[in-house]
Amino acid sequence: MNATTDEFRGRSPLPDYGRPPVIEVVCGLQFDPLPDFKAPALGLFWSRIRQEYPAASEQPELAPAIGLFGKPVVANGPRLEVTTTPPLPRMFFVNSVQNWLIQLQRDRFLHNWRKVEQDDPYPRYPNVFGKFWDAWTKFRAFCADESFGTPTVRQCEITYINHIPVGEGWHSLGDIAEVFPDLGWRTRQRFLPGPESVAWRSGFLLPESQGRLHVSIRHAVRVK
Repeated sequence: MNATTDEFRGRSPLPDYGRPPVIEVVCGLQFDPLPDFKAPALGLFWSRIRQEYPAASEQPELAPAIGLFGKPVVANGPRLEVTTTPPLPRMFFVNSVQNWLIQLQRDRFLHNWRKVEQDDPYPRYPNVFGKFWDAWTKFRAFCADESFGTPTVRQCEITYINHIPVGEGWHSLGDIAEVFPDLGWRTRQRFLPGPESVAWRSGFLLPESQGRLHVSIRHAVRVK
């Protein structure tokens, strides 16, 4: 993968919203596991970025999820894996403000921006992607310096997480069509009222098999 930040920025104009509801953005790559990448390597990489990402914690490893074209898409279920080597953790490396986060495991590299305070501004995609690309470049250099080889990228992904609070375009779950027109709930001449819970998930193949768009919607209660 030899793309540059400028190439990604210039591929197509992006929409620009005055008050986007985004609270988190994740840019990530999945790659073939590096054969010699063992647990000590996670600490070695952290030593390189610790000044910028001083906090670290262990998290459960994410299962591989490579999208294939020309085959039916099925929902992920329980996974059983037999291995002769102990699993490596997924590491979180977090900056002091806790709004930038690197996730690293044996076959994934993810970089998050997340909204910490209610009035935190969204730094916009070019800046989010630029931070990701800078961190990924450092990881590739680390792999080369430590003779782990060059990661063979299998999948690129970007995730947006949006919160649309009640009162901002909707007041009850029966108003879901006001925010998502394709999910209109017919209430006329029906004995059922509007829904009391919503959970919707779908996937779309992009034109010319350039990728997939996965969308999920669910209602939640904010506790903070």
